Amino acid sequence: MDRIAWAESDPRMDGYATWRCKKDLYELYWYIEDKLAKCSTYEPETRLLEQRREHLIINKLEGNTSENQRHRRR
Repeated sequence: MDRIAWAESDPRMDGYATWRCKKDLYELYWYIEDKLAKCSTYEPETRLLEQRREHLIINKLEGNTSENQRHRRR
């Protein structure tokens, strides 16, 4: 997935190539989303999702958009 994301933002690629990369990322996202919808729910899941939301809010407030700032599992 990192390679697809890297290729999508490669300034040397044209819009047709980068769109295909972004489309691939969407298809992966939707595939995972569908699989998660079929999974059981677990007690620690609520805290994990809260941490993710907090992380996104903090990054948005600080203006961080770098890939290095992404959520890391603790």
